[in-house]
Amino acid sequence: MKNILLPTDFSETSNNAIEYALKFFKDETCTFHLLSIYKVWEYTTDNLMQASPDNSLYESLLSESKKKLAVLAEELEKRSITRKFKFNTITDYDVFTDAINQVIELKNIDLIVMGSDGATGAVEILFGSHVLRVSRKVDCPLLIIPKDYVFRQPKNILLTIDYDTYFDPAAVKPLMDLIFNKKLHLHALRMMPENIEPAEKSIEKMKVQKHFKEAECSYYTLQGVSTEDAVYIITQVLKMDMNLMLARKKLFIERFLYGSHISKIIYRTRIPLLMINEDE
Repeated sequence: MKNILLPTDFSETSNNAIEYALKFFKDETCTFHLLSIYKVWEYTTDNLMQASPDNSLYESLLSESKKKLAVLAEELEKRSITRKFKFNTITDYDVFTDAINQVIELKNIDLIVMGSDGATGAVEILFGSHVLRVSRKVDCPLLIIPKDYVFRQPKNILLTIDYDTYFDPAAVKPLMDLIFNKKLHLHALRMMPENIEPAEKSIEKMKVQKHFKEAECSYYTLQGVSTEDAVYIITQVLKMDMNLMLARKKLFIERFLYGSHISKIIYRTRIPLLMINEDE
């Protein structure tokens, strides 16, 4: 049984991500954990005025969220009556990534599915969206669904191997778990460092093809272009249905001074993007 975490703010974007998850896992046994996080700065004077004298402030702030989650879970259960799905609801009042990390540990989460609006303003670009913060601070595979993306059964999956990343079969296990028993074509894109030896390229190509021997597999190399531009163009030209990327964790000061092409890929993606944190 898979444990899938579905953070929601009840927006169209998060509802679309939930819809994608239900369709993607339609043939599997899953428990979906619906998580609503009431952030510390969201309470207002109205919240305080509406609080009952018999209830704590904490309970009052969470009551509306709990009601919305219950309604959402009931609707999803009715729609999924023929599926092997269970729905669990969780409401928290915490820092966003802290709340998610707690649920991952308590519920043994296998995958997080979140919707993304992309970069919509200077503040979001500077401080990062929820999705970007989760990709940096949460050690769990993260499937990002772009706003308004309409589900289609994945047939072509792009595996992006970045300049500073090596193909690691253990690291891509979450991808194998996702695509198990699904017929597909895997396209491995190696962003080629200038100093790589031809023998290294051949060895990696054989490793990729051997590891994904159950799937049709292609291997491409590119050099001298940015990873974000390469991914953006290839996913459109070759009509990819999903992109898998391994992401290295970086210090905040390094991201602040030099920027992060991972964040650019997240903001620009037009297809589902599976992010897997790779240890340094």
